[in-house]
Amino acid sequence: NPAVVAMAEQSFKLPRAAAREAANIDIRVADGVAWMRGDGTVVHKDKYDCIMVDGYDHNARFGALGTETFYRDCRARLSKRGLLVLNLFGRAHGFRQQIENLRAAFDNRVLALGPVEGSNAIAFAVEGERVALEMAMLRADAERLREETGLKFTGTLVRMDQAIAGMMSQLARK
Repeated sequence: NPAVVAMAEQSFKLPRAAAREAANIDIRVADGVAWMRGDGTVVHKDKYDCIMVDGYDHNARFGALGTETFYRDCRARLSKRGLLVLNLFGRAHGFRQQIENLRAAFDNRVLALGPVEGSNAIAFAVEGERVALEMAMLRADAERLREETGLKFTGTLVRMDQAIAGMMSQLARK
């Protein structure tokens, strides 16, 4: 939906179309399932360092964009150190299933943050080796971004800490 791109420009400091090419940002507004699958209407072999998916419809349904098949297709389009970032609706029926589908498609290389007040939840999945997060570096980057853009990431870092602690707890129990 082109309105999502416009909203990202307005609310999340996404560079305008003219500046995106210089920043090496390529945005495609298309049928995400067909694009990732590369079916008859869309044929390409491109690999991406980062794929971001925000695929809910007006009724908060994710549909085919929440399936293990779609996540596997995304994984196939990622570069060796690529990252899939998903905006999920944490209170939606099927949220836990989407996370399980994502974990299955990415061999459990997933970090899912809990939902915020508005119910959105962010999940990250990586192709290749697991990513080691250095919270001190992330905090410094968050402060730099706050100074440059005005966007505040403090709450996100807290949610990341909580998600990591939960994952470590689960691993310790196994």
